[in-house]
Amino acid sequence: ETIFVGVINKNLLLFKQDEQFLHYSIEHGHMEEEKIKDYFNLGVDLESLYKQWSKVDPIFNDISVNYPGVRMLRQHPVENLFSFICSANNNIQRISGMVENLAKEYGSKVCEFQGNEYYSFPDIDKLAQTGVEAKLRELGFGYRAKYIEESAGKILQLGGEEWLFSLRKMDYQEAKQNLLQLSGIGPKVADCILLMS
Repeated sequence: ETIFVGVINKNLLLFKQDEQFLHYSIEHGHMEEEKIKDYFNLGVDLESLYKQWSKVDPIFNDISVNYPGVRMLRQHPVENLFSFICSANNNIQRISGMVENLAKEYGSKVCEFQGNEYYSFPDIDKLAQTGVEAKLRELGFGYRAKYIEESAGKILQLGGEEWLFSLRKMDYQEAKQNLLQLSGIGPKVADCILLMS
């Protein structure tokens, strides 16, 4: 039986899935079920979308048979944005390591569970501090280190987390243009951020 462990919004959760349900347990913190449903985009009617997409894309039609139920997460915009800054010219394993290093270095310890320490993703103000770029370069972030510190500072100037959440209420082009003013975010990364949060 596979159990997935993860931190969502400063809470430690365990997940397992069977043929019909996604089961969860909150090991540390408190999270309303509606927030979990939102994170996994469970309000989206995948069946009707799969039918629609399969009509116009024969490759998707073949894939959808083998991977029913695959969903895009609706991550917290802060974690999503900085994770995608880390993604430039990178592979998934390295991106995951960078995100984990951001959490360990600048996030808060959520708890220890089965011998492992778990950390929340850092708040924007922690990433905007002077010296973040230098520390992240030490940790192997390369040129992305500068983008993280600069973007965090710019987001704070624009209104912080509230500004990021306001992008959800904008139309696609307006939200994309807003993201493009941040360091390290080009058109492709902006699209990914919009898709995932």
